[in-house]
Amino acid sequence: MIAHLKGTIVAQREDTLVMDVHGVGYKVSCTRQMLERAPVGEHALVLTEMVVREDAWLLYGFSDEEERATFRLLTSVQGIGPKVALVILSTLGTQRLYEALLHQEPSVLCQAEGVGPKLARRLLNELKDKCSLPELASPVAAMAHNQSPVLQDVLSALGHLGYKRAEAFETVCRLNTEAPQACFEELLKESLKQLSAGQ
Repeated sequence: MIAHLKGTIVAQREDTLVMDVHGVGYKVSCTRQMLERAPVGEHALVLTEMVVREDAWLLYGFSDEEERATFRLLTSVQGIGPKVALVILSTLGTQRLYEALLHQEPSVLCQAEGVGPKLARRLLNELKDKCSLPELASPVAAMAHNQSPVLQDVLSALGHLGYKRAEAFETVCRLNTEAPQACFEELLKESLKQLSAGQ
């Protein structure tokens, strides 16, 4: 299976990009967030998920590990195929999706094309016990709607180190509020210090 691609973006369409990796062009269906981070002509790293069907091998691309994990979670629900999962992620983003799941808001899920009331209720019912959702009741969670790239990168790095988003989210947001000008290295170091102390 192909876990990621690193190369040059040579073309972009409405929901796909073509990436040149050592002379081989890979077509990847991507979230809106990934497409925004990968303009034509730029060198990029795209996290991928391969879906094998009888008639095709398809690649789906994501901007970070959280997006890919959420894609896998969505496609575990009956009636949610890769295309619909990609539309949900592109429309809502992971943070808004988690909020809708946490607060049981089917109307939010219905904003994504291809998701009707019946499918939205199924998503809520099947996923409410499957994933660790951020504790959005915290005051610092207001930052969720406007996360800085540094904050997003720190959360992603902590995820790669084994911390669940639910346990890292509040700590990182609070530290970012206390020191909004902190760089990636400073914020990551302090987050690790506090998270380790809390274990």
